[in-house]
Amino acid sequence: MNQAKKLGDELWKAGASVFHASVGVAAATEERARETFGQMVDKGKDYESDQSRLFSRATQEARELGRGLERGIERGVTATLNRVGVPSREEINQLGKRVETLTRKVDELTSKKTMIKEDM
Repeated sequence: MNQAKKLGDELWKAGASVFHASVGVAAATEERARETFGQMVDKGKDYESDQSRLFSRATQEARELGRGLERGIERGVTATLNRVGVPSREEINQLGKRVETLTRKVDELTSKKTMIKEDM
């Protein structure tokens, strides 16, 4: 019986050791999983940040390219219109200002003429 008790104690100790080892494995696995998860989150943030910077840079370059293209087209259209005698925007604006000035003068003269007629 003493030997059976001894064997039972040894089996109990072995079982407890196996149990504690499995709990240790589970704890170590959880700890490692948390570390790995944290590392993956950090890598994901870095990747997202890198992609965001790349996208911003590509967007900026596309805008600059679009502006350059727009300026080139505008110059080409302006040159073509000048060749066929169409006035530029600046020339039209100057002409508009000149018409406004002349209109004021005509209004002033008309007003003076009306006053002279009334005085007669």
